[in-house]
Amino acid sequence: MMEHSSREELRRVILTMLVLLASSGVCCNWFERRQTAAESLYNQGKYSEALPLLREQERSRRTGTLLYQLGYCAFAVEGDEDKRQALWEAAVPLLEQELSGPQGVTLERLYYLAAIHMSNGDHEAMRRFARRAVDEIEMGPEMTQLDGEDWFRLARIHDWLNEPSEAEAAYRRAVSAFRADGPADNPAYQSLALVRVADLDFLSLRYQSAVLNYDDAFKLVPDSSEIKAFNHALSLLAVGRFAEARDRFMSDQDPETMKESILAAGIARMCEEAGPLIEDDFDGLRLGSMAIGTLQNRVMESGSAFMQVRNRYSYKPGDPLVPDLVDKQKRFISLARELLVRSRGIQVFLDREGLAELVRP
Repeated sequence: MMEHSSREELRRVILTMLVLLASSGVCCNWFERRQTAAESLYNQGKYSEALPLLREQERSRRTGTLLYQLGYCAFAVEGDEDKRQALWEAAVPLLEQELSGPQGVTLERLYYLAAIHMSNGDHEAMRRFARRAVDEIEMGPEMTQLDGEDWFRLARIHDWLNEPSEAEAAYRRAVSAFRADGPADNPAYQSLALVRVADLDFLSLRYQSAVLNYDDAFKLVPDSSEIKAFNHALSLLAVGRFAEARDRFMSDQDPETMKESILAAGIARMCEEAGPLIEDDFDGLRLGSMAIGTLQNRVMESGSAFMQVRNRYSYKPGDPLVPDLVDKQKRFISLARELLVRSRGIQVFLDREGLAELVRP
């Protein structure tokens, strides 16, 4: 009986303390700090650290945004697709209810709803919310106030709507806004925007721009799976940063490009060894203006000449290069690099022509 009275007394003391804390704003401030910490970790892509804080918040207050982020973290950290699905289904009515409230229409809510429906395969619902985001936010009166995160979300929405030109423009605006605003609150989004723009420039052979964006994305999130090591390395090779290109090629773990990267790493190493590469061939024809067919023929011819000299001197990797070998290597590797940079692949060609051993590390 006395034990029961003690528990009741303790309970009254705790309740009294909570009332006093609430009246002073301490409880509210504590919750807001926890909320800010969770959101900050989520925005930084630190999902394993954000997950327990978001779960803690869920016990106190459930919002559509919270459930979306909790579902995303549960899948990213634990691979639990069923849990993500359940949380996202619970998020939908809350997000829709929040949208209908005063000043409830936000890009974040429309984006989350479009993303959930996209994940569910409900393309009609996805398009409904995505189109609202474009019409009411991107084309709305406050367009000039959009920041990098906003433009990134709008770019993704244009991707979902299959509007590539609009998506590219939004990604580029996102990158510009992130750079203008200084360090981003959400480095994960900034990195993804940079990678997307870099990929677009890479496909258009605009390597100078591509390497700048890949570099910045890599600094923000070095372990991002979105940055393709081969693309980054080839961009480095194209702009003459050979040592960095070699190391980046060697870090490639993608099964689709690993074999390509092994030979490309050898080319990067030989470019570094060769010193300044040639820009014009022996007849004055500029390497950068050669047709691909002409370039392939000259890679074959120069490779055969380089191999003959190597065999004549019984050359092995690591041996000092005699002048004749230096000249043959410089011409071959200059042409091979140009072919790789222009065609974005050289392994099949070198294997077919029996030249792969010349560049293999």
